[in-house]
Amino acid sequence: MGKILIVILFLAVGIEANGQSVNQTEIIGLWKVKRIVQNSSDPDFAPITDGFVKSTFTFSSSGDFDFHTTSASQEFIELIEMFNGTKWKFIKEDQLIRIGNEEDNFSILGINVKKTDGLLIFHLDESEIHLEMLKID
Repeated sequence: MGKILIVILFLAVGIEANGQSVNQTEIIGLWKVKRIVQNSSDPDFAPITDGFVKSTFTFSSSGDFDFHTTSASQEFIELIEMFNGTKWKFIKEDQLIRIGNEEDNFSILGINVKKTDGLLIFHLDESEIHLEMLKID
């Protein structure tokens, strides 16, 4: 029984050391995609991935969300239009950013946030895409 408790303790310490919790104030600001950590295996996602690589995310302290990209792909332009006038909220327990508004229950985009070794990774919900982010403001 003692060995099991020791193993559980080491696992808990290891998990805590590899993935630190993020708080809402850390998210506020202007973020640029530094690199793709994991890409989608679906070739139809290529224009979407390209658009995210060329983009910035702004999470304001007032809850407004702003998104910009230099991508000209039609698929991505449609996505950008969905972000117009949206807000964001952070669910700390789930380490999840939700983009949208009250009317759509913040359902336009979910971003799972993970901080590992000082790096912030955004995992775009319902995709395989993981982005390493760089805070620029």
